[in-house]
Parts: sequence; structure tokens; C-alpha cells
Amino acid sequence: MAFVSVWLLSLIVVAVAAELLIERSARRRARRHLAGRPSLADREFAELFPPEQAEVAVKLRALLARHVPVDVSAVLPDDKPVADLRMDDVDSMSVAELLLEIEDELGVKLSDDEAQQAQTFGDLVRAVAANAWR
Repeated sequence: MAFVSVWLLSLIVVAVAAELLIERSARRRARRHLAGRPSLADREFAELFPPEQAEVAVKLRALLARHVPVDVSAVLPDDKPVADLRMDDVDSMSVAELLLEIEDELGVKLSDDEAQQAQTFGDLVRAVAANAWR
């Protein structure tokens, strides 16, 4: 019985350590992706989008900040939250949580197809902005 308990405890410790290493690696890759970019204030970031999307872009960037392991002040429209910012590596539920927050805070519900097609941050801004006026 004691052998099984020690074995189970060892397995748990290894699993937790592996998860922490994966999370640390994801953060490092995301920081590397954004390295060397200037931080953009909200006004500067908004200017990267058409006027009708600017406010949505700033709000979405603030929401995104809660779900990625890096400072989002250097995020650009072509960045991919999942692939570039490692959103899913840190927390597999982050994408779903972000979509729920968009619905709650911006009053916009994206269809599953729209959410899956939004690969870049700019795609997400366009989808949310388009749905905001329906």
C-alpha cells in the first residue's frame, strides 16, 4: 500500500513539474515573438485599425491581456493569439473564456464558425466589430 502511495505521489509531482515547464516555455516563446517591438498606447494601437474598428480593437486588447502570458502592449493586428502568443499553451480554456468575456462585456456573440475563422487579432476585431452592429 505504501509503495502505491509513493508511486502515485511521484507521478503527481512529475505531472505538475511538466505542466510548469510547458507554461514557462510558452511564455518564453510568446515574449520572444514580441521582442523588440515598441509598446503601443491605446491611441497608437487604435490607429492600426479602420476608425469603425478602433474602439473594438482597444477593448479586445484589454480582454486579451487577461488570457495571454505576456504584455499585450506590443500586439499587432497580424498576431495570432493562439499560435504567436501561446494563449492555449498556458490555459486550454483561455480561448473559450475570452469568447465568453467578449459576449459578456461587449454584448457580441460570435458563431463557432466566426470564432474558428478569426486566426489573427485583426480577424477577431473585424468579426466582433461586424457583429456589434447587427
